[in-house]
Amino acid sequence: MKTVNVKITMIAIPLILALIAAAYYFLIFSVASSKGGVYSPNGTEIAFFSTREGYYDLWIMKENGETPRKVTTGSNNDRWPQYSADGKTLAFISNRDGDWEAFTVNTDGSNLMQVTKNDAADLGASLSPDGRSIAVGRINPDAGFAEVFIMDRDGGNPRKEIENAIWPQWSRDGKTILHGYTPASGNGFDIWAYNIATKERRALTKNAGNNYGPKMSMDGERIVFVSDRDGAFSVFEMNSDGSGQHSLNIPIILDGSPVYSPDGRYILFSNTVSSSGLGVHNRIGLYKYEIATRKITRITP
Repeated sequence: MKTVNVKITMIAIPLILALIAAAYYFLIFSVASSKGGVYSPNGTEIAFFSTREGYYDLWIMKENGETPRKVTTGSNNDRWPQYSADGKTLAFISNRDGDWEAFTVNTDGSNLMQVTKNDAADLGASLSPDGRSIAVGRINPDAGFAEVFIMDRDGGNPRKEIENAIWPQWSRDGKTILHGYTPASGNGFDIWAYNIATKERRALTKNAGNNYGPKMSMDGERIVFVSDRDGAFSVFEMNSDGSGQHSLNIPIILDGSPVYSPDGRYILFSNTVSSSGLGVHNRIGLYKYEIATRKITRITP
């Protein structure tokens, strides 16, 4: 596969916008905000990050929002948890080391471990289905572009796997990594699929808009993501080969991070909330969307 090194000025545009948006939401809507929800492999619990006690910490609650418990603590920000396949560990990113690095922690809060330690910004940490490896997205100013590294679960034996890529997500079968990518044209932010065995990748989205946060269904047949191709950010679905792309007409924030429930019945996502429903800018909460009925239910206060 021919490698094209897209300079940081190309890939940085959507990344900078994402970072600005994240900072904006953190400053304005940080009171009791909850984001980045992901289902446990058995579907009974949801891990997320929340400012309900000040800083963004990792929490776990029942799938209906009951009995939340705190997993991480500290005067830092822990974000974007991802479950291991056995449901016992969370991979996440944190600035507790001074910049953004990858960490893991047991779901009971024990065995907190720093996986990466460098001067770059590590954005996105995804454990392989067999639990032996972790994929980490890295914005490396020295290299001039974003990269995805694969390493042992403890951070050992890192290798650069994908150039010009960020926010990796491992497929359930361990054969593919979904990631974000900006083409050489600099037009839009697209979703790509990287084949680990062949080292080849292909674009799943190709449009003038920006497409973020791909998450694959448990059966590997569908992908849910965020796109602004129609002017405003909304939840979209597509088949795993990129076909059949369509909007679910669910308003969502840029980093709303939609994800399927293990049984495929629901899509969990975050958006601004109020007592009157979606889209009122006072804080961020978690919702679930029932695919069959199109019913939306808020599951955090």
